[in-house]
Amino acid sequence: MHRQVSGNTSLRKLFKSFMFFCLLSPSILYATGKKDEIAFVGASITAGAGELLNFNEPSSHYFELIRYDNSFSVSNQSPVGNSLGLLNIIKSPVDKLAEQIKKAVQRAPKMIITIDGLFWVVYKSEKDALQRLEKALTHMTQAKQNFVISLLPVVSVPLFGKYYSVSSKTINDVNKRLKEWSQDQNKKHPNQGQVLLLDLTSYFGKEPGVNCGRTLGKKTRKEVMPEGQIHPTKFGHLCLTGRLLEELSQSKLSQFNLIASHFNSTKLLDLPEEPSQSKPSQLDLKDILAITKNIAKKFLHTQHDEH
Repeated sequence: MHRQVSGNTSLRKLFKSFMFFCLLSPSILYATGKKDEIAFVGASITAGAGELLNFNEPSSHYFELIRYDNSFSVSNQSPVGNSLGLLNIIKSPVDKLAEQIKKAVQRAPKMIITIDGLFWVVYKSEKDALQRLEKALTHMTQAKQNFVISLLPVVSVPLFGKYYSVSSKTINDVNKRLKEWSQDQNKKHPNQGQVLLLDLTSYFGKEPGVNCGRTLGKKTRKEVMPEGQIHPTKFGHLCLTGRLLEELSQSKLSQFNLIASHFNSTKLLDLPEEPSQSKPSQLDLKDILAITKNIAKKFLHTQHDEH
């Protein structure tokens, strides 16, 4: 009998401790300011790059503006406003992507969006493109995060008087591998580490209309992407936000639906097409041109450092 009373007493103490923790936990969360988060990692489009060396507001900024409340935070680990940071990505795309992912993971996000994170991993050079892709996918797999990624388009990128391009066959092989990897991730990781693979290649194609999501509808290519450019207009970043939110809402993967429910797509209609505060480069135009002129020759000779 004595043992039974002692056991019941221990259970009562344990129950009281549990109830005390339940009552205290909201206060702890409030005090630490810990919120659920989505993180953006990637290259120039994720950073909000526009024409020349200008920076527009990236999609991560618009996600902040269309939240229902402040229960969800948004971070962007790409070099927003930093042109030289973008050059470093082109030089060492796998390493820089891994660094961004590591920083994002430290914040324990519910999801990582990287629309162009794999672009320079492949477009750095035709040689060893698939090997670099595998290294990048290994980093992403090891991160054990939910990812939103996109298939790669077939484009030619002018830089320092040189055009960066890879064959359509390589891009087809890359996109095939991305589909295989995404399916594999979704089978192995039903709760965490799933992948939403999007096809946003139409943004870089020649179709006259671009899908900006159900709220914003279809827009002309000129409104979204300047002719001959690979970076969206200011409205193009807003358009991309609308498309991303719709894809999250309509995904067959429930965790992406849940995240989308924290954002109000109708607020997109109230946002200005040209944000009032565009992010300037950290260096002025004259400084950047001088620096890039000096490093361009050296930069082009180091393109095969990372394979």
